[in-house]
Amino acid sequence: ENLARLSRLAADQFARTGMHEAVGRFTLGEMVNEWAAHDLGHVRQIANILREIRYVPAMGPFGE
Repeated sequence: ENLARLSRLAADQFARTGMHEAVGRFTLGEMVNEWAAHDLGHVRQIANILREIRYVPAMGPFGE
Protein backbone atom coordinates (compact mmCIF):
# COMPACT_ATOMS: atom_id res chain seq x y z
CA GLU A 1 0.00 0.00 0.00
CA ASN A 2 2.83 2.41 0.83
CA LEU A 3 4.62 1.64 -2.43
CA ALA A 4 1.41 2.23 -4.37
CA ARG A 5 0.97 5.61 -2.71
CA LEU A 6 4.58 6.60 -3.31
CA SER A 7 4.35 5.61 -6.98
CA ARG A 8 1.53 8.12 -7.45
CA LEU A 9 3.58 11.06 -6.17
CA ALA A 10 5.06 13.62 -8.52
CA ALA A 11 8.86 13.90 -8.48
CA ASP A 12 8.77 17.34 -6.83
CA GLN A 13 6.77 15.96 -3.89
CA PHE A 14 9.83 14.01 -2.74
CA ALA A 15 11.42 17.39 -1.92
CA ARG A 16 8.81 18.07 0.76
CA THR A 17 10.35 18.32 4.20
CA GLY A 18 9.59 17.19 7.70
CA MET A 19 11.30 17.59 11.04
CA HIS A 20 12.76 14.80 13.14
CA GLU A 21 13.80 15.58 16.70
CA ALA A 22 17.07 13.61 16.41
CA VAL A 23 18.20 14.30 12.82
CA GLY A 24 16.54 17.61 12.08
CA ARG A 25 15.02 18.57 8.74
CA PHE A 26 14.71 15.83 6.10
CA THR A 27 12.99 15.39 2.75
CA LEU A 28 10.47 12.73 1.84
CA GLY A 29 13.02 11.42 -0.68
CA GLU A 30 15.59 11.00 2.09
CA MET A 31 13.02 9.21 4.25
CA VAL A 32 12.10 6.81 1.43
CA ASN A 33 15.80 6.01 0.95
CA GLU A 34 16.13 5.38 4.68
CA TRP A 35 13.15 2.97 4.56
CA ALA A 36 14.72 1.09 1.64
CA ALA A 37 18.10 0.84 3.37
CA HIS A 38 16.41 -0.30 6.59
CA ASP A 39 14.39 -2.98 4.81
CA LEU A 40 17.44 -4.19 2.86
CA GLY A 41 19.21 -4.58 6.19
CA HIS A 42 16.45 -6.98 7.25
CA VAL A 43 16.78 -8.87 3.95
CA ARG A 44 20.50 -9.24 4.69
CA GLN A 45 19.72 -10.54 8.19
CA ILE A 46 17.30 -13.11 6.77
CA ALA A 47 19.84 -14.21 4.16
CA ASN A 48 22.49 -14.68 6.85
CA ILE A 49 20.13 -16.76 8.99
CA LEU A 50 19.20 -18.95 6.03
CA ARG A 51 22.86 -19.38 5.11
CA GLU A 52 23.78 -20.49 8.64
CA ILE A 53 20.79 -22.81 9.12
CA ARG A 54 20.33 -24.30 5.67
CA TYR A 55 23.50 -24.13 3.64
CA VAL A 56 26.54 -24.08 5.92
CA PRO A 57 25.62 -27.37 7.64
CA ALA A 58 25.28 -29.06 4.21
CA MET A 59 28.67 -27.85 2.95
CA GLY A 60 30.56 -30.79 4.42
CA PRO A 61 34.30 -30.15 4.46
CA PHE A 62 33.81 -26.82 2.67
CA GLY A 63 32.14 -25.47 5.79
CA GLU A 64 35.46 -25.48 7.64
